[in-house]
Amino acid sequence: MMLKVGTRKLKRRYRKAYPVKPEFSRSRTNFHLGDTLTDMLQQSMVTYENGDHFSKMHENLLRAQHNEDENDWYEHIVVYKKNHPSDTTSYEKFPSFERWMGRSKFPSGETIRRHYVQAYYAKGGAAHEGNLECSRHEFRMRQLQGVRAEDNISSDHTFKAANNISDPNVKMVHNVLTGDLQLASFVYTATTKLTEYLHQLEDLQHRPGFNPQVNYTDKFPDDQGAWVSLFPDCAGRLGIWHWLHRMLETLRKHHKDFHRACTALSKTVFAYDLRDFEAVNQALRDGRLGNGRPLTDPEIHELEVSGKLWTRYHKHIRRFTYDAGTIHNNMQGWCREWSTKYDENIKDFLFTNDTLHAIDLQTARIKDIIDVSEVYTTKRSPPGSTHGLSSYVCTRGEKVEILHQVQGEFGNPGMSPHLGSAVAMEGAVKFTMDRAQATAYNQRRAETTKVGHYQPWLQLEANNHVKRLQQMGETHLPIPYPDVQTLGPDTGEKFGYEYYEEQCKRNELHKEAYAKKPIVCPCEPCTNRRKTCSCAACTKHRASLDMQELKDLDYQFCHDNPKKVAQRLYSRAELELDKGRKLRLYQLASLVRDPMLTAAALRQLVSASPTSSQVSRREFV
Repeated sequence: MMLKVGTRKLKRRYRKAYPVKPEFSRSRTNFHLGDTLTDMLQQSMVTYENGDHFSKMHENLLRAQHNEDENDWYEHIVVYKKNHPSDTTSYEKFPSFERWMGRSKFPSGETIRRHYVQAYYAKGGAAHEGNLECSRHEFRMRQLQGVRAEDNISSDHTFKAANNISDPNVKMVHNVLTGDLQLASFVYTATTKLTEYLHQLEDLQHRPGFNPQVNYTDKFPDDQGAWVSLFPDCAGRLGIWHWLHRMLETLRKHHKDFHRACTALSKTVFAYDLRDFEAVNQALRDGRLGNGRPLTDPEIHELEVSGKLWTRYHKHIRRFTYDAGTIHNNMQGWCREWSTKYDENIKDFLFTNDTLHAIDLQTARIKDIIDVSEVYTTKRSPPGSTHGLSSYVCTRGEKVEILHQVQGEFGNPGMSPHLGSAVAMEGAVKFTMDRAQATAYNQRRAETTKVGHYQPWLQLEANNHVKRLQQMGETHLPIPYPDVQTLGPDTGEKFGYEYYEEQCKRNELHKEAYAKKPIVCPCEPCTNRRKTCSCAACTKHRASLDMQELKDLDYQFCHDNPKKVAQRLYSRAELELDKGRKLRLYQLASLVRDPMLTAAALRQLVSASPTSSQVSRREFV
């Protein structure tokens, strides 16, 4: 039995007679999971990938329900016999569990997993007005495609989450996260090479509304050629967390002064906003923070020195980076103070043999960690807050590390690729929806930080029903979910394992191009897009190609090889899309074959040609 035909689904009032979600009402199967059970399955799969656990748990529940029904059956007979002692009717034994359930055994974990994947990719699983064939997978994919960025982003690889995919060639996940912790894109890769995720970056660059101001990575300024090429208006920064960690990981962690040294090193980089810092101290003195007990100045100082004050109350204190010279001087003072610390318990110094070398390396990169933009937004205080302090959200640094702490929990190691990718997508979108809701609350576009549920297609469907009713005259009905985000057009971006499969094909098709370490994606769709796209990155790329081509033409002509020049012009004309420029290139190719043409005349002709930008023409002349 199927509950959908083509692109049409039965009305909800009819579907209630058989409470099975359409995407789970598969043909060629001897069981269907009910609505409530599939809702539980959708929730439980994203953390545990627990088809086996799900199967066992619900078999136990069904066996308990069988026992409940069995007791109810015998209890009715006992009551009847008591009230009708003369009745000699003989009653049958209550059906066995298998007969009561209607099948010989409960579906196995493998069967549950297979049904989950089929339902996830099935058409109509997230049907809504305008797209009745939308699968749950397509809806989630377009939710991620709708993530925008106007301030800061961070990007990095993680190894742990990649272990959830059974494909042995998948080694890591490359994530791009916005400053307010929304996941813009995640793809599986085989290595950390730029070529593995270059297509991901190029797709992001052409996503509407994705215009980051700063990108934080753990290896800036490496790979900056591609970032500058694709995001010419986006500054690159080295993440301070990684910068600090590369020095702190060389210290002896069991040394009695380790934690104090960590706090002191952080202070060489950051300056507290004094007004925020004093406001927190005063709230602690008044007992408006913490457990309500007023603290003395020595107690507050101890919290500061131990780092607990920042850990507990950092959302109320803004901090900014010093200039490079101040950080350099502060680090020299930090070295003098902590390099001689000796611990009698472990009989050793805090610094190891690697510490000074690590400090030298990171000192050379101080200029890469300095703030270049605003990194704080105001956070809305929760209802009932009595401390009277302002709260802030920091968008600086590798926010992607927050995702890495939980991304590996979106499933278990060794899942089949498509199941693992589906579960990872569910976890990623739910993570993003939570952060988007928090941002909406802070910007006073929502009155709660909690997401009601994670199936927005149901809310879109309700909105569409009310809109129809309004057109029918029921104008008093308000739109029930005015803030639910509608889906934008499909940008063509792929995520997760789908991206990986396509990247493997690109690696084969463009092996030679990738070997040259390109800074733009060499695949055919990206190449064709760059020919006509009017964005700053593509315009800049075309100008650089024009400039190089004009230099090559001049070089070849001056070395008495006009045939090569003509052939190059003919080839360029064949690829040109603009009719005017195509005609002009053909004309130039014909003129080059004229034996009376001089190099100076060629320069004049080419410099007047619409095949190049004005900047290129000036460079050529």
